[in-house]
Amino acid sequence: MQRPRRPCDFILLLSRGTGQPVPLFNSPIFVPGIMKNKSVLFGSIAGVLTVVFFVVIYLIDKPLVFSPWVAYSPILLYIGGMYLAAVKTREETEGPFPWKDALRIAFLAYLVANAWFYIFYYIVHQVDPSLSVLQKEIMREALPKFTEPAKLPEAYKQLDEQNFQISLGQALLGWAQSAILGFGLAALVALVTRRETSA
Repeated sequence: MQRPRRPCDFILLLSRGTGQPVPLFNSPIFVPGIMKNKSVLFGSIAGVLTVVFFVVIYLIDKPLVFSPWVAYSPILLYIGGMYLAAVKTREETEGPFPWKDALRIAFLAYLVANAWFYIFYYIVHQVDPSLSVLQKEIMREALPKFTEPAKLPEAYKQLDEQNFQISLGQALLGWAQSAILGFGLAALVALVTRRETSA
């Protein structure tokens, strides 16, 4: 049996016709599509770090998960992943690396990173349904801060009628809608990482 050449080669595939296992990361299926795609690579790194961040917050203090500061902090990880994906792709590109190419690389990295987050977000709500109840309670406490006193009873009624449990469709919709923000960030990253002249 062929021995793995790298620690990450413990995942194996059977090569066609020979019946011999070959490292997955060296297979023609895996390398071009994933390992050589900097958007997928660095987007996944940013996404996994984001999931780890939220898991730590979840374990420390569940209500903090819904804090705006916590919710938007991983944007820095996203930007880092987008920047690295664009820069590493530029380093491997001969000649100009125009804005539109940098935009495509950075935007895909954002989509990948955010997909990791929404997968986690959906799963954690299925595993812990109390999160939806907690979110409703937090919003109920916050309502008086931005609602006129005369309109509070109606606002409470509308809030109580809402279901905060996350469905797969809602997770997909949230991921798609957040792409608008991602496109804007990718455009800014592309401005920084583009190369209009030959290296």
